[in-house]
Amino acid sequence: MIDRPALSDLPLEHLPDSVHELISIIDVPLTLMLIEARAGRELSIPTAPHLSPWLVELIGYDAVEKLSHHYSGEKIDVPRCVAAMRAVRDHAIYSEKCAGASTCSLAFKYDFTTRGIRKVLARVKKNDDTPDAEVNNPQASLF
Repeated sequence: MIDRPALSDLPLEHLPDSVHELISIIDVPLTLMLIEARAGRELSIPTAPHLSPWLVELIGYDAVEKLSHHYSGEKIDVPRCVAAMRAVRDHAIYSEKCAGASTCSLAFKYDFTTRGIRKVLARVKKNDDTPDAEVNNPQASLF
């Protein structure tokens, strides 16, 4: 089984709008810390920072104060960032294939079928400028 990609590696363009809103309030590193701690769960934003000591410990007093000012007692859903995680995984598969890994070894490593790996490669190739020869034959660049 493959490890989950680091949140700091997530492409910002694949993040949900709610994450972009959090980033605009408390900045990228603190938002990523919040996602790491609470992904997929509802988060009650306190009306004042002192009402949530665990949150202050996690992201700092100033950040909780900004969240309290913006959301003031609301509950927000902290997204899991599935699309961004998928994009990172797909690009890792593509990079490994370009480096010479076999489709079969990638399928085993990422717990996919070989057909699933071929679909990922086609999807990434469609959105990338890498020539076909590098994916289909990694030794093509040698000649």
